[in-house]
Amino acid sequence: MNHLVASVVLLLFFNVGCNNTSSEATPAQADADSSTVVSVPVALPETETDSSLQDSVFSDGSIPTTWGNSGISDPEGMIEFIRKFQSWASKDERDSIAANINFPTAKWKTKKEFLKAYPLIFTDKFKSAIAKQNLRQVFRNQHGAMIADGRAWFIQDEEEKFRIIAINPD
Repeated sequence: MNHLVASVVLLLFFNVGCNNTSSEATPAQADADSSTVVSVPVALPETETDSSLQDSVFSDGSIPTTWGNSGISDPEGMIEFIRKFQSWASKDERDSIAANINFPTAKWKTKKEFLKAYPLIFTDKFKSAIAKQNLRQVFRNQHGAMIADGRAWFIQDEEEKFRIIAINPD
């Protein structure tokens, strides 16, 4: 087992050190026959302005899609919007949240419906998951950006505004 851990660390070091961005298997994938998966945290650059470097490799070794492929042309603006969402959620600023939702959603057709459901959605558990989101590890795909294991999804719309497109209760 110690040999496996040393091999994984060396492979990770080699891949990060060489800035290898190919689609080769990650160390965890390379050892698919083993039932043990070793997760090695990766230190990310300490910069607030270079979004392309902020999350070039997630702690699980996966590589996120680009911000552009998720329809987001202003990554720093999106991160700031998500930070505001976290603040609104922690302070129960339901009107601020509702004002930024792109209605209708799959769950609520109107702002009034959402506000009525708000206490059932924004539980302590839900708000904790939102608050704990590492903003340097924002998942994204062709549908937009997502935090807290899918609890909230965001887009940058045609007018370049940031919007909440989905809120998924626990």
